[in-house]
Amino acid sequence: MKKIFINTMVVVTLISVLNTKTMASPIGNSNMGKEYLVSSDPLDQWSIGIFGGATKRGIKLDAGGDATLDINRGMIYVGFDALSWLTPFVSLGVADSSISSLSSSDRSNKFAYGLGVNVKLLNQEIMDPNLMIDVLRINADFYYNGSETESFGQTIKWSEFSTSLTVGLVNDTTANKSMFPESIGLYAGPIYSYYISSDFDAQETVGLLAGIDVFITQRTSFDISIQLFDETSVNGSLNIRF
Repeated sequence: MKKIFINTMVVVTLISVLNTKTMASPIGNSNMGKEYLVSSDPLDQWSIGIFGGATKRGIKLDAGGDATLDINRGMIYVGFDALSWLTPFVSLGVADSSISSLSSSDRSNKFAYGLGVNVKLLNQEIMDPNLMIDVLRINADFYYNGSETESFGQTIKWSEFSTSLTVGLVNDTTANKSMFPESIGLYAGPIYSYYISSDFDAQETVGLLAGIDVFITQRTSFDISIQLFDETSVNGSLNIRF
């Protein structure tokens, strides 16, 4: 009798457990994050990228004489769309720089930093089907960056403030999207660049900025640009918008 009672209790327990498990999830879980109480926030406002290049600028030394500031830099940046047309960003990286003159040409690798704002002012579609140009764009950029340079055994601290206003002409390609860029744009405009240092000043502060934007996809692009002052500088970047 006791054995029958124990067996009956085991069967009842198993049935209860199985029934409880079955009723705990009568439907499948959702695979859409937006349907959960807590889920990751969208990253549409964020952008990241890398940029760098070779910069040469003529400078006037406070100690007397002319020289050339030669900078090779590599940076990473993170941007956030405060507004749909306003993107502040910060950058960190390394600058390999030297101040060359007739008597010195020391190079040094130093930490480099930057703060900037990109302002998207105008995006005007051109409806004429006979033109190769699909969009006219106007952009403004403000950028402050700094680093250090070793010269004559001394550490020279410097920073640069630059601002530019560019007009761009964009062509939206109609070819196979898997084989060709989505858009290609050319841009140019004036740039103002001023160095802040207790040891030197820039020889020229107003120049020309020109470059090409290639949008591999709507959110991935690379850029190659030149800056023309007394010397020519070449820069490039790879950009990803989430």
